[in-house]
Amino acid sequence: LSYMDKTSARLALAVLGAKKINPTGEFKLRFPDTLELKKYAKVAKWFEKQCEDGQAGKSVYANRLELTVADCPCVFAWGGLHGAIPFYHSDGRIVGVDIRSLYPSLMIRYNYFSRALIDPQKYVKIYEDRIAYKKAGNPLANALKLCLNSSYGLFKDQYAASYDPQMANNICVAGQLLLLDLIEHVENDCNVRALNINTDGLFYEVPNQDEADKLDLIVREWEYRTGLNMERTEWCGIHQRDVNNYILVGKDGKCKGKGALKKLSPIDNDLPIINEALREYFINGTPIEQTVMSCNDYTKFQKVFKLQGKYTYAYHNDERIEDLKTFRVFASTDRKDSSLYKCYDEGKDDFTMEVFAGCPLHCYIDNGKVSDKPIPQKLNREWYVEEAKRRLDGWFDHAPLLDGLM
Repeated sequence: LSYMDKTSARLALAVLGAKKINPTGEFKLRFPDTLELKKYAKVAKWFEKQCEDGQAGKSVYANRLELTVADCPCVFAWGGLHGAIPFYHSDGRIVGVDIRSLYPSLMIRYNYFSRALIDPQKYVKIYEDRIAYKKAGNPLANALKLCLNSSYGLFKDQYAASYDPQMANNICVAGQLLLLDLIEHVENDCNVRALNINTDGLFYEVPNQDEADKLDLIVREWEYRTGLNMERTEWCGIHQRDVNNYILVGKDGKCKGKGALKKLSPIDNDLPIINEALREYFINGTPIEQTVMSCNDYTKFQKVFKLQGKYTYAYHNDERIEDLKTFRVFASTDRKDSSLYKCYDEGKDDFTMEVFAGCPLHCYIDNGKVSDKPIPQKLNREWYVEEAKRRLDGWFDHAPLLDGLM
């Protein structure tokens, strides 16, 4: 019963077992012995310089290295690698390659286990069991995956028994450098374009089958040399605003979105109609107005606000609301409806009132059950159309380009 209130990471640590140590050498890096970097060796040298500064007592964790890699602007940092060609839209062939179970694989292949783990082979056994369960379709695979991935986060938790910042740094830096290694080899021998580079994978635009075959060969050689495995996906188009906001379109109508275009879940249902309108626009070319005006699901129009921090009450339609902390808000056609404000008292007869960011100028609150409720006449659909178009503008480098797309 004492485990009932533990986080996933704490449960993972209980399974693995660790004996608290006093870790040393936080900035002592051990690069993978399989690493082959030439053109981009400067990145490894940058991390080495960071370690020298860290050992000298300088704060380095906020430092970043900005570098164009394979014509893609990238940022290297202690937390990971990120890069993307902004405002990129293509109906070409897109190939994605992602390192399977990156951090667990690095720990096992390059012995980056926390030095506090009593028996690292237990981690290896869980990893192997997870692969076997996944092949067999056993749902326990998901639980073991959670155990494997959660444990890394505690390497930098000074209160955890597995605390070992040296190994955490080694894992994160090694992952970036090995992916950069792959990018360099692809750039040298293959005529493809890197569109999106993230800590554990990237997307390429591939012009033809010959280049696709070359890319596959380079990836296989890299896998054999590094001991890591890649998962390959293929798409027939991409719409990308930045590294964290994109949608990949598949031939079968399936798609994969991230950020503003991801598919929302019932617990992440904040203005889903706008998300849906943008997805439909990019995937099927459906006009924004058509998606918004034809929707009859009331829940898709909701915007959720929460009182947090110093704000203690809300203000709407000249009324002070103190008994609610969460508000389900809808845009209103009634000009008598005000916006929704968050407030806090600063002293006697003195208070601060600020509008919730992103709240319509005119709105109403509906905190009742809305899943089966018909859409009220005063719902202002035009507000959602304009908000969707405003967000769509941000997906293009030059807003005038939209004139021919609406």
